Amino acid sequence: SPDQADDPIVQRMEVKNDVRPKANHVFELLTNFRGRADDEIPTEPGLCLPRGYIRGKAREEERTKSRFLLASHEDVDFTIVTDSSLVERSSLLQRHRQIEAALSQIEGGRTVRKGKVALTGVDAEEWLLAGPRPTTEVDGHLFALEANALTADAQGPFIRLDMETANPLPDDRPLERASLTDAEALAVWDAISRTLRPRPNAF
Repeated sequence: SPDQADDPIVQRMEVKNDVRPKANHVFELLTNFRGRADDEIPTEPGLCLPRGYIRGKAREEERTKSRFLLASHEDVDFTIVTDSSLVERSSLLQRHRQIEAALSQIEGGRTVRKGKVALTGVDAEEWLLAGPRPTTEVDGHLFALEANALTADAQGPFIRLDMETANPLPDDRPLERASLTDAEALAVWDAISRTLRPRPNAF
């Protein structure tokens, strides 16, 4: 059927046809998309994807989420989220009452480390927890880092990096223990989290 978005009756409806702007957005993404080698770091504003790149300035209400698995440690994963429109009421460390209350309900739950983190070009906070994981009931870790929680915008989006251990193994294989000790998990976390930084000319 023909597009009736300009019909006066349709214009008066609360729910309007948004096919046209969405289609324009898709075509814009396709126009600005190109392939990218794994080791290529673009020098212009845009969004990196696995083996791909979308050219363009950062925008409001832009959210990305990526998850990475360690091939040598199948119970370990990293998740990074960026969101240009998410502004929290409090920072990670300011939410200490909620975190400590939740932690007190977990037998064996404990804080490994918490505090402010000075990254290159970004001030962040981290809270690193350990204890039984709900999905496997095996002692593991949930390490979290947040930046720009109170001031997120297109030029400095909210950032959250999580590292989890003692996750379920592929093919439902039983997990007897986390593949990383506290010390090993901290070493991996520090090696990866401290490399977070805005890419020059990224926005």
